[in-house]
Amino acid sequence: MAPAERNLKSMLQHIESATNWLQQLDDERSAARKLFMLFYYLVDGHSVRKIDDRLAVNVDLVRNIADSMHRAVEFKTPASSLGSPAKVFADFWERLTSLTPPNEWPVLAGSFRRMADSMVIKYEAIDDGVTMPLDRFIQVRRYVPVMTFLGVERALRGIPVSTSGEDAALAGLVADYIGWTNDLFSAKREIEENFNLVLVGREAWQLPMDKAADRVVGMLEERRCEYARRTGDLGRFSELTASGVVPFYDELIHAATQIYRSSEWYRAAKEIPDAIVRPPR
Repeated sequence: MAPAERNLKSMLQHIESATNWLQQLDDERSAARKLFMLFYYLVDGHSVRKIDDRLAVNVDLVRNIADSMHRAVEFKTPASSLGSPAKVFADFWERLTSLTPPNEWPVLAGSFRRMADSMVIKYEAIDDGVTMPLDRFIQVRRYVPVMTFLGVERALRGIPVSTSGEDAALAGLVADYIGWTNDLFSAKREIEENFNLVLVGREAWQLPMDKAADRVVGMLEERRCEYARRTGDLGRFSELTASGVVPFYDELIHAATQIYRSSEWYRAAKEIPDAIVRPPR
């Protein structure tokens, strides 16, 4: 199977896996979900290419899409002259805005801009061949792409936008939990990019791979406990619970927990051989 075919198959499997986590609403919303996942994986796939055993990063593509996202509120759909990722995004945005109140469009567009800006940071680090500091990585990782995914899915479920600081704190915990769970079983595939909590942590903590994976599992448990503490303090009559925010987050935390406790994926992260450690950025 050609690399392009393998990449497409992997992308479709990711889309199927992600959409299976989510409750099915109606066809229009399901299509919007799949378009979002397709857009993200297309951008990710078009932005990094391996040429003569070196990673070539098309940062301009991500910057241009970020600019289109920034303009999306005013024009409703970005220009589609950037190639297939932008065309997919234009289709997605048109579908999403038809399903959500206009007052939520600026929030969603801002989240997409953060995602694209974070991807630029990611690819510049890859292009430089260095590893981000751990705290910087954690902030960037949240928007590649989990925080944006949370905003899209909330919009599709009709869960209102909130400016609550507690909501933002919960979203950050959930985003970390989902992103780091993914990092546990994708570390081997991402070892060349080195944009993965297991890999970044291994260098920051100066630990062998198996111990770094163990530490990531411990960090996941800390995030889960902090999430449980915060939602427990809110109580079942809180605004965030009544509006559907907490039940939505609960669903995703539960799904990610089932994944990271899979012995197969956890073992895969621990079995990556140690490689040369790159200097921190």
